[in-house]
Amino acid sequence: MKLFRKQESIIHKINYPILIVKINEVEVYTIEEANQSACDFLGLESMDQPLLNSLISDRNKQDFIQSLSETTNIVQRKIEFINSKTHITSEAIVDVEPLNNQGEFVITLKTMDSNHVRAEKMTFLPEIIETFPVGITVYENKELKYINKALQNITGYDLEELYKNQTPLFYTSLENKNRVTQIYNNLFQQKEIVEFWIKTKNGDRKYIQNYFYQLSSLQDIFFIITIDITIRKITINDLEKKTTEFKTLADHSPDIIVRFNREFSCTYANPSLEPITGYNRNDSIGKNINDLGFNEDTLTILKKSFVECFAERKKKTLNYTYTIRGAERNFETIMVPEVSEESNTIQSILTISRDITSQQRMIDQIAQSEKYYKLMANNSTDIIWTMDQHREITYVSPAVKNVLGYSPSEFTTAVFEASFTEDTFVNFQIKINEIFKLIKLEEYEKIRKDYQLQVQQYDNKHVLKHIDITINVNLDKAGKIDGIIGVSQDVSARRKAELELITTREKALEADQLKTAFLANMSHEIRTPMNGIIGFTDLLAEEDIEPEQRSEYLELINANTNQLLQLIDDIIDISRIESGQLEIRNRKIDIIQILDNIVKTHVEKLRHSLKSNLEIIFESKHDELIVDIDPIRLTQILSNLIGNSVKFTEKGSITISYTNKNNTEIQFSVADTGIGLTQEKIDYIFDRFRQADEQDSRKYGGAGLGLSIAKNLVDLMGGLIWAESNEQNGASFFFTIPHEWEQIIETKEEILTNLFDENTEISNILIVEDEEVNFILIRETLKDHPYRLFWAHDGLEALDIVKEETIDIILMDIRLPKLNGYETTQKIKIEFPNLPIIAQTAYSNYNDVVTALESGCDDFIAKPIKPKKLIALIEKYLNNNNELI
Repeated sequence: MKLFRKQESIIHKINYPILIVKINEVEVYTIEEANQSACDFLGLESMDQPLLNSLISDRNKQDFIQSLSETTNIVQRKIEFINSKTHITSEAIVDVEPLNNQGEFVITLKTMDSNHVRAEKMTFLPEIIETFPVGITVYENKELKYINKALQNITGYDLEELYKNQTPLFYTSLENKNRVTQIYNNLFQQKEIVEFWIKTKNGDRKYIQNYFYQLSSLQDIFFIITIDITIRKITINDLEKKTTEFKTLADHSPDIIVRFNREFSCTYANPSLEPITGYNRNDSIGKNINDLGFNEDTLTILKKSFVECFAERKKKTLNYTYTIRGAERNFETIMVPEVSEESNTIQSILTISRDITSQQRMIDQIAQSEKYYKLMANNSTDIIWTMDQHREITYVSPAVKNVLGYSPSEFTTAVFEASFTEDTFVNFQIKINEIFKLIKLEEYEKIRKDYQLQVQQYDNKHVLKHIDITINVNLDKAGKIDGIIGVSQDVSARRKAELELITTREKALEADQLKTAFLANMSHEIRTPMNGIIGFTDLLAEEDIEPEQRSEYLELINANTNQLLQLIDDIIDISRIESGQLEIRNRKIDIIQILDNIVKTHVEKLRHSLKSNLEIIFESKHDELIVDIDPIRLTQILSNLIGNSVKFTEKGSITISYTNKNNTEIQFSVADTGIGLTQEKIDYIFDRFRQADEQDSRKYGGAGLGLSIAKNLVDLMGGLIWAESNEQNGASFFFTIPHEWEQIIETKEEILTNLFDENTEISNILIVEDEEVNFILIRETLKDHPYRLFWAHDGLEALDIVKEETIDIILMDIRLPKLNGYETTQKIKIEFPNLPIIAQTAYSNYNDVVTALESGCDDFIAKPIKPKKLIALIEKYLNNNNELI
């Protein structure tokens, strides 16, 4: 009954009387514990330590006393007991077994006949073993009688298979079969705990532990407790493996590795201890840290760090000095707390120490040479900068002035970060984050020698620079990493040269391909009309040809001849343009008449073509418009543009128009409803031979020279030419020709004379705007106010007006020809720093606003301009009012 010594409460789960009795003094027996069956049998209602003496009949007391005195063996005697409730006397066979050496006994009362007692042996066991979460098997006379569910769960086999095989031999792993066979052949002699591997039904390997018990009161009953300790076994194996690996690594490490327990005693030391310190590793084990040669100051530091490491459960790093053979050496030690997996407590500290004397000397030498290196940095043409671990710029060399235009004091962290373009700043941040992450994790060995990246940065005038950056870690005077150091090299000139070289090469290859395609297309274009001329000429030689047919052949020959002549003329013009021999001969002519004649010519051509659904429209704004221009080249330009539109337009209209452009140019346009233009084609449509490259000639014909000739002629005449895709369909072509218009827009000065008397104070406002419609809008907005307006069409004109007139305020458009609004503002502010300038911006990009303000603009107004907003903003600066609008 040793089982009760482990868990006395188990008696309450047994369905026959069991008592635990203690002898307090001679022949005085106190009931310490009784199960329900015992309480019912003896009539007990409470457990206030009742005496067993009063419940035994007088004639059996002596036998009972004798049973308790025979403690060496289990004694069975028949005793009469008196029920305290009913006072009825009942006999029971008493089994007495000592529970411990403190006078406690386990008493079993068997109240039935011998056959029932025999059966009871097997009825109480299942009730016991099913309460345990471990596997239990019960044997009677070496025959398997019972298996609990826990064993089924451990092995995976059902009851039928387990009962059939009797022993665990059939699921025991091969390496343990002989051993298990011997154990179960001598099962009733087995006393020791046995551990072995098994293979479950589903093929898993498990490691089990078996405990063997034989009931002293029931000699033929033998039971086995089976516990699954697979996880513990694997953990132990892993621990042994890790211990072996640690010992292997530690024994071969050049660093000193020592383990100390909580009493500061050495429990392990690797072989590196002796050659570095002179202490034998075996002699050191068991010694206290006080006996390992440290001086008092170092001991104080070490013990304090040990205590902190135990308390905080965190790794610590410290530096100290240690005297070896009379020489003082510098050491760096990392203290690592070792946490027990079972108890989650720290029982030891592992120290890893390294001699850093040479490293410290090198750092000292670097510190001594700091002035020399600083002198080099201050005179370097590259920007040298440092950044601490808070990502703040701590030093910038003077080269930043030459490269980016900032003085070192101006080049703050914010300016540094804002100077990057958005995409290259992201790449820069990725590199910085990688370095600082490795520094934070103290994984210094993973930090590369240097990091290279290419970025783009703006200088203080918003000019984009190409910069190559090299980044490395930066050490402080103690040799510790305290941030990063970077070298920024301006490679803008080199990058520009590389891009130009690449562009030149690509253009050369493209030109070669285009010329090849052009020659192939030209051969086709020449052969086509020649084939028609020769073919129809041969047909005219036949004698039986009809007059009507002859007339048709002659007309076709004439058309093909004109086509061939046009092609030859284009080739000659291209050749003359390339050689610089084509001349522009201007003379005063009426361009209205020229436009009428051009339109009539192409209308007549349409009559003989298949494009009956296409019309050409021209509406003149003047009866006569005399312009000093080369009429032949103007006709050639317009004819090429109209001919191009006719080629790519099947139905709809082609509209020719002209307009006054800034009183200095005539702007012509040819708009069609044809197939339109993609942005890609707009970019290269005026390039020579491009039609051949796009293979449009196969579908629409032509050599691809017309638009190129038109562009060259416009350039020679001092104008500009461009193309746009219409919103609905088709395309529009525009070109300008210089012309001084006699018609002048009415000025605001004339209007002011009529609106205000001589005593009204007039303010002069300069409107810098290249679009006439925008100027007219502002003029109409301000017409009822005492302002004199001046209009500049571009930045250069604005500079001239500011120098000649007394201007009170400027409305500055950002997108201007010749000189943009940023540059114009900067130049004006140099001479007139107090002159208010308000930027006009479409507000499509926040950077436009920022750049405008950085360029010197005092304020900005977004387009479309709201009249009240504009007037309030002007009055604010004219009245020198600082209130916000």
